[in-house]
Amino acid sequence: MHAAPPPATLTWLVDVIGAARVIGCTTMRGGTTSAMHRVEVQSPGESIRRVVLRRYVVDSYLVAEPRAPRREAQALELAATMSVPTPGLLAADLDAAACDAPTIVMGDLAGYPVFDLGRRHLERLVDALGELHAIDISTADVDDIHRYEPRSWAPPRWARDPAVWAQAVEIFHASIPDRDVAFVHRDFHPGNVLWGHGHITGIVDWQAACRGPASIDIAHCRLNLAFNDPAAAAELRLTWERRTGRTFDPWADVMTLIGSLDSLRDAPPSGRAQQEIDAMLTAAVNELR
Repeated sequence: MHAAPPPATLTWLVDVIGAARVIGCTTMRGGTTSAMHRVEVQSPGESIRRVVLRRYVVDSYLVAEPRAPRREAQALELAATMSVPTPGLLAADLDAAACDAPTIVMGDLAGYPVFDLGRRHLERLVDALGELHAIDISTADVDDIHRYEPRSWAPPRWARDPAVWAQAVEIFHASIPDRDVAFVHRDFHPGNVLWGHGHITGIVDWQAACRGPASIDIAHCRLNLAFNDPAAAAELRLTWERRTGRTFDPWADVMTLIGSLDSLRDAPPSGRAQQEIDAMLTAAVNELR
């Protein structure tokens, strides 16, 4: 994951984007499903630019998600129509014909994640999602959303009412709703949104993008917010409904929380986050009864 890309892959990168040579390569933080490197290249005209090289080197991930590299390449092209910056697709070797693994080259975006979100941050997150969900995928061959199934269906030990979690598991296994379907990021959370001077400078990590109920992006973000700012988790739903006119589907909270059972058990959140997550699930199950 952290080793430098092999020379053959860097040679391919230089050739495919029309650069002259690589002058620097550094490992990027945060990659768990693929190797991420920021590569500095020099053009034939002596100008220097940075690109991001993602190599899908984790075999177990590719076995579970064989279409991930192709999904990401497609998503980067679809998302390029947004006014919010996204990494532009520069090149791809999806079948590893020239590289050591399925590889994508994309633009490098400035900015940094913000985890303490105020009202304006939430509004800008919601507005960005509104633009994303409006992308026309009627003629695109986009994968349908699928469930992330945990290893075990047992609720976390801190669950106040295990029976509610058992009901949520039943809901999780029911049919995926076909209402309010849109192009969704599927991994939308503060760590994948970059900021600068109070504005979004980029939305990254598109390998899970697919076709599904728009609410799933809000639910996934709500879960991640609950770990750091439970109040923002609740406010995000209200802000999204108010600014987009959409109605949040509580099914999305069930889909997200049950799909995250392993991590909720193995790495228990703080007490306040536990209360918020438990309340989110209980409210969703009650709404869906």
